[in-house]
Amino acid sequence: MKKISLNQSLPFIVLMAVAIVAIFIPAVANFNDGGKYSSADIAWIIVATALVFLMTPGLAFFYGG
Repeated sequence: MKKISLNQSLPFIVLMAVAIVAIFIPAVANFNDGGKYSSADIAWIIVATALVFLMTPGLAFFYGG
């Protein structure tokens, strides 16, 4: 069996430490307008989602050759 060195396991350990710390940080939304969503933010999320949907088959064709 191959022995695992610290250099190989260090990235995993750091990632696990960040994940454990992130569990205890509360996710608080920063609503500047009294708890209302901005229509510009929603429009940008929709546009970004549409671009990702277009990108996915494009990448499949690119990697497929």
